[in-house]
Amino acid sequence: MKKSLVFIFIAFLGIFTIAQETLDFVPSSAGYFFLLRDTRGNLDILKENTNFFYTYLADEGAGIESLMTSTIEGILDSGVSGEQVFNQALSDEVLIAGESFSLNLEDLLTFDPFYLISTLKSDGMIFYVVWKCSEPEVLLEVISKLSNTSKIIQPGEKIGELRSNGGTLFYSIKDEYLLLGNNSESLKKALDAYDGKVERLVDVSEKVKELQEKSTQYWITGYFQSDKFDINFGLHLPFKTKDTTLFARPEGHTLTATISQSTLFINPEDLDSLRSSIDGKEGLDTPFFGDFIVTFPHDSIKTLRRELSHWFEMDLESYRELAELMGDIAMKSTGYVRVYGDLITEESSPVINLEFNISEQLEKEKERLLEWGAERFEDNEIEIFKLENFFETLYFIFQPSKLVVTTLDSNEYFSRLENGKVLTKDPQYTFLKHLGMTEDIAEIFVNLGELFSYILGLNVDSAILYQETVDSSGTFIHTLRIY
Repeated sequence: MKKSLVFIFIAFLGIFTIAQETLDFVPSSAGYFFLLRDTRGNLDILKENTNFFYTYLADEGAGIESLMTSTIEGILDSGVSGEQVFNQALSDEVLIAGESFSLNLEDLLTFDPFYLISTLKSDGMIFYVVWKCSEPEVLLEVISKLSNTSKIIQPGEKIGELRSNGGTLFYSIKDEYLLLGNNSESLKKALDAYDGKVERLVDVSEKVKELQEKSTQYWITGYFQSDKFDINFGLHLPFKTKDTTLFARPEGHTLTATISQSTLFINPEDLDSLRSSIDGKEGLDTPFFGDFIVTFPHDSIKTLRRELSHWFEMDLESYRELAELMGDIAMKSTGYVRVYGDLITEESSPVINLEFNISEQLEKEKERLLEWGAERFEDNEIEIFKLENFFETLYFIFQPSKLVVTTLDSNEYFSRLENGKVLTKDPQYTFLKHLGMTEDIAEIFVNLGELFSYILGLNVDSAILYQETVDSSGTFIHTLRIY
């Protein structure tokens, strides 16, 4: 009887030992991972409660949901429901892991997993995706046909290939999981981690263990070791990153994401200087125009250069000289720099305006503009320099306490500014700001309704607000809200 009880106990223990988690596919050598839970359910919540996702997914808007289902149904054998396969693939867990990850603001507005795979593939970084689903073979067939690839696997091999003219993806099926990656070695390490042959990240990191427990409360959970996460917006500052965590889920009528970066400042004075900038933004009651506005401290030169690189070809010598001039101007300014304008216009180029609060004379900077061939005009107390030796014509509008660098001529600029809006009185901004941080260092606000109007011809009340701050321990906190 005792022996029987012992065998029953061992068998019972074995059941729980065998049960594994999706994060078991992440070896300790991985640079990052994203874990997505119940994407289908979360997208349904967002479609029902947010204007952005309703417009993006519903048939009355962009109709992405119907497009995905019909595309899947079109490539599968008759009788197989594309909607069923699509729902199965998104209803459980999806893991994305790899070496390093770069996040762009525009990527956040694209919620297509196949687009994400193609983006990661084109970046050249090693990555892999693990899909938990009831029919991994059917999902593999869908992905193979969607990507127009041929499946090739040698007898007895665990890892196969999806080949096309555009390159090769590697795949493997393990239990109820489908693995895809752009490197066979990364899949082998993931399988070895799952089988316990190499160290798992979740077994060696207490923070990852905590994240695994918290992940049940979120749609997306992410973890990034040291400097493996690059955010291509917000402040660009000199500090060493220890690690980064990310959480995202539907909250009320928004999608809310929070990113926390534990950092180490080489010079403690840099942290003190940054924290002194919190809630020191001036000009929120000053009019602006366009569908976006960015604010950041004037002395964050690398942030300024990155903003310029979004609009100009910074690899060209002339634009590097322009960036140096802007940096010199920023260091002589005070408070915050504002960048605003139109992302989408009827013209071939966007409308960009950079606004500096000036505290010093800028005679040397004016001389450099004249040396570059700029034309100089005067209008009362305003000096205007028109610079045409770049691919874009730029106007430098010097006012008694302000400098504006714009792609508009001065008459059009002041005309639009006269009919501009004040950020603190914008209902979209105030709605998102009320939900977010009351104090921050940097902000990006985008009126998505104007973009929907231009692209789809739809009148949609939708916006996005990004905020960034730093606490006394040096942890950077980024929040992003879309409604």
